[in-house]
Amino acid sequence: MQDLHGYDHPWPAGGGKNLFDITNVFDGSDYTFTNGTGTISRPYTTGGRVIQYTDGISIPSGSTVTISADVMLTQDGSDTYKLVSIGLKDNAGTGGYTRNDVIMNAFNTWQRISSTVTAPSNTNWVAIQPRAEGHTLYFKNIQIELASTATDYAPYSNICPITGWTGAKMMRTGKNLLSQKKYQHSSTIVRMGGEMANEAYITLKAGTYTLSVQANVSVTCYYILANQVIKTIGVNGGTFTLSEESKLIIYCYKMGGLNIDDVISWQLELGSTATDYEPYQGQTYDITFPTEAGTVYGGSLDVTNGVLTVDRAMVDLGTLNWNRLTASSTGKVYFQLSSELTSMKKSSGNTIVQPIKCSHYTSETWSNVLDKNGYDRSIACGWVDKSYIIIYDSSKTTMSNAEFKTAMSGIQLCYELATSLTYHLTP
Repeated sequence: MQDLHGYDHPWPAGGGKNLFDITNVFDGSDYTFTNGTGTISRPYTTGGRVIQYTDGISIPSGSTVTISADVMLTQDGSDTYKLVSIGLKDNAGTGGYTRNDVIMNAFNTWQRISSTVTAPSNTNWVAIQPRAEGHTLYFKNIQIELASTATDYAPYSNICPITGWTGAKMMRTGKNLLSQKKYQHSSTIVRMGGEMANEAYITLKAGTYTLSVQANVSVTCYYILANQVIKTIGVNGGTFTLSEESKLIIYCYKMGGLNIDDVISWQLELGSTATDYEPYQGQTYDITFPTEAGTVYGGSLDVTNGVLTVDRAMVDLGTLNWNRLTASSTGKVYFQLSSELTSMKKSSGNTIVQPIKCSHYTSETWSNVLDKNGYDRSIACGWVDKSYIIIYDSSKTTMSNAEFKTAMSGIQLCYELATSLTYHLTP
């Protein structure tokens, strides 16, 4: 239960959502950028298909991601194929490529399009290209967001507001863990000569599960892991085992396509034996945290025993005092807390990125910030068994201690508590 986004870099955003930083892109032989507008002129069949990042995009593997952009497709030849492919690709070229094809309304007209995909591991490329020979694709205002639908475009800004909770929602289900069922012909997805009958996105803990299908047709069942590996469950269901908590896409597929009167219901349950079908019975409950806990920034919630454990806290860096110092090894001018942040868990080593996250600065190791060139706009805690914080920001090296404190106002730091706090929920 942490709003720390799952990776080391701040969540870049205009308002906290757009991960696409155009300044982190370099021109390639397949595409160019001019005043923020990109062009791809090589056709899909000859491989012109990626906008390559000089530094990877920080997207957790398996996340649901929506890419959107303003695009215009020109008809340079006689081909009338108006498809544009848009998605993400890994930097290893090992099959980590997730995309969708979008049909443009017309040639030579700007149109906002979007594609929702599951992020591959090591995402390094945005994939956007025409799907036909002899077309040129123009694109601008690219947005990548951790969401299942596209929202209004917002420019990239390297700021990550840290938010917390005053309550939580709990989902309780019966034995059937799948809520999606009975897809009808008109809403199915046509793929490779067949049709998707049912499809569900779900996170499951390690264990053995059994999928059973009630249908008037024969369907083959599969699941896809976050690494895009497809596993076969079996015809009209079967049993599978997960060795660790995993995000999955579970689906049923009928070769030859569905008929309008085909009805398919399914049940996923714990264990290795299928039992009688029961409809999904998910219910959501609101849980309010104790007032004395304040806003919670991280921890765990034991709903069985009614115990909230808080292990993270947030501080506004403008409320702390700072000293301006110079690193002896690199000559860097940096700022360090004038005294330890005693509520923070003490550092475990100078070469380890400590469990801190900042709204404006990237978490780094103490030794990288002080002893190596670069690492601008970085924050670290270090000194073994100490709880100091240091910041290196080249734009603030001439500031006095008081000026730096003022400049830190509104910049948030989320950190691990030295001692967790426990609260009991009122029934």
